[in-house]
Amino acid sequence: MKEHNTTSKVLKVMSIFTGVEGVGILCSIIKNKLVAIWLSAVGIGLFTIFNQVIDTTSYLTSLGLRQSSVRDISRCRGDESLLKRMIMAVRQWSLLAGLGGGLLLAALSWPLAEVIMGSGKYWWNFVLLGGVMLFNALYAGENAIFQGTENYSRLARTGLETAITGLLVSIPMYRWLGDNSVVYSIITYSVLGCVFAVINRDRRYPYHLSRRLSLNEGREFVRLGAYMSVAAFVSTLLQLIFISWLNVEVSTYEAGLYGAGITLVVRYTGLIFNSVGMEFYPRISAHAESSHRVSVFVNHESVLLLLIFTPLVLVLYMILPLLIRLLYSSDFLPIEPMVSIGILSVLFRSVSVIMSYTLVAKGRGRLYMMTEIADSAIGLILLISLYKVWGLPGIGIGLMATHLIYMLMQLYIYIKVFRLDIGISLVNNIILSVVICVGALFMRLMLPMAIWLPVMLVAVIWYLRQFSRLLRRRGVLGLKRSKGRVMK
Repeated sequence: MKEHNTTSKVLKVMSIFTGVEGVGILCSIIKNKLVAIWLSAVGIGLFTIFNQVIDTTSYLTSLGLRQSSVRDISRCRGDESLLKRMIMAVRQWSLLAGLGGGLLLAALSWPLAEVIMGSGKYWWNFVLLGGVMLFNALYAGENAIFQGTENYSRLARTGLETAITGLLVSIPMYRWLGDNSVVYSIITYSVLGCVFAVINRDRRYPYHLSRRLSLNEGREFVRLGAYMSVAAFVSTLLQLIFISWLNVEVSTYEAGLYGAGITLVVRYTGLIFNSVGMEFYPRISAHAESSHRVSVFVNHESVLLLLIFTPLVLVLYMILPLLIRLLYSSDFLPIEPMVSIGILSVLFRSVSVIMSYTLVAKGRGRLYMMTEIADSAIGLILLISLYKVWGLPGIGIGLMATHLIYMLMQLYIYIKVFRLDIGISLVNNIILSVVICVGALFMRLMLPMAIWLPVMLVAVIWYLRQFSRLLRRRGVLGLKRSKGRVMK
């Protein structure tokens, strides 16, 4: 019954955020399509560069509050008084982090423009992006409160309203302001996210509280968040180094192709990971002291993700050229080899992302920081080296190899350091998913469509049946209520 309840809750939360993220993806598709048409690959490249700068600065100054505070909030849900104090601490630390990030980005605007864009004339863009840091920090703080208190409907509504309204306001900018619209669009989304988060906040938790009390209350999650912040900062900094290297050494057009490929491989698939993590992270944090429960949770969620992503990879192989034309234009078809290879990384991420939550839930900030930095450094070396040899396809190989190495690191920590169990079902699903997807890729490259297309369709149908069978085994499907009891 407990397994049924857990799986039902995961799928319920996932369905909510999958629907929201589906609308978000649709808005993103429309946005990218319009940018590709009106601003070309240069506009995509500017979006990639500016967002990378924001992420890098944010991770440096945010103290990891968006992630670390969820853990502490979820543990306070049984004490209403302590929960209110913790929420006020999160809000006030978020305000301080946002102000610090905005001032830092504005102060470094000129050198950033010189190094990243190759010209100081872009300095005003980075000054304007400094304001984004404040609004993003406040938005992240409210989202952490929503997630930690399991108020998923408010969290989903905020994301939905931001995505739709941000797109509607940005469309005229893309049409009439040219490349300058990139910065203004980013600011628009940031302001709207903060506004909708404040509107949707839970009124039971007021904003006014002693600053000294709130800051003292938040020291624990700030300590853990500092490690997470350093890890995220180094990770995004190395990503920024790569995109800057690509922009300066090759071209902004090539950086735009890379950004489009990364959107398909990492950002869109990341929406599913985020949807699962919304429910999984607070749950594993609340039971972090129980090795048995942690092992069960990790194995269940990893298998669930593999059963979701494997057929999605196969479907992507069947429609990839059409998808690229639909999302962007035929000018972006050179990213097809990069995406075809790089998408295999989601199979390894299905395991590594879930296991990485264990480190945070157990408060092992230093170990988390070391693994993330090592992963990012390996990724930078592989991406630059393999791009020089094979171009964009080399980036796909680098993404796949990086996430494979990261999964092996997480498995070692999970088994050897935490002494947790990995189920045989998970091992079998990892091997099967990799074999099927790699085989599908080779078939697509070497055989005519008349052969590989029906084979992939059969594999997709088989995986969908396995997914349905898993849900039935966990009691999620095929339930009937009889005399107040749940029966199959």
